[in-house]
This record gives sequence, structure tokens and C-alpha cells, in this order.
Amino acid sequence: MGLKEDLRSIPGRIFDALGNVAAKVTYERETKGPVDPVTGQTVTVTSKQVRAVFLTFSEQRVAVGDIKAGDIRMVVPASELGFQPQAQDNVVRGGGRYTVIAYETDPVQAHYSIQVRKS
Repeated sequence: MGLKEDLRSIPGRIFDALGNVAAKVTYERETKGPVDPVTGQTVTVTSKQVRAVFLTFSEQRVAVGDIKAGDIRMVVPASELGFQPQAQDNVVRGGGRYTVIAYETDPVQAHYSIQVRKS
């Protein structure tokens, strides 16, 4: 195992240590495809269960204007998500639904810090 792989495994181990602090959420991505002859739908929803830690943004970040009051920062190990987040993806947490606004990652893509907004 190389250094990159070692570094990518760290967030998963941290989430293991956090135990119940990390919430299980459903990450959803809608993709347009051919018409399903049974349902008539053209949208396919791909869902994936992942662990996430939810944090608030600092008042300074909100003041800059790229973050709105009420936005939440969701941190997810990249190894659990398995693909890059995209704006307009959705996250279901408990009874709440959130829309992905933006995301950042670290240099080795070990985790994603995702800005979500209540839908």
C-alpha cells in the first residue's frame, strides 16, 4: 500500500473512532436516462448510505457571502462515497432533505467537505 492509499484510509478510521458522532445519511444523485417503459420516468436516482459528520460554518464564512446562514458543512470519507459530489445532489438525514451546493476535498482526496442547504 502506498502513501496515498494510507492517507485515504485515515478518514474512515477516524469515523470508526467517532462512533455515534457520525450520522448515517443517504446520498442521492439523479441522472437523466432513457425513458423507462414501465414508469415513463427519465430520471434514475442512485442512493448510497454513508457516514457523515455535520458541522456549522463560521460567522466569518457566512459574512464573506459564499455561505448562507443555515448552510451546513458535511464531512464524508471519500472511500465511502465512491464518487465526487456534484451540485444539486441530495442528502437525506433523518426527516430532512438537503441539496449539495459546493464541495472541497484535500490533496489526496481522502474526504469531502460538502456544503449543503435545507431543501
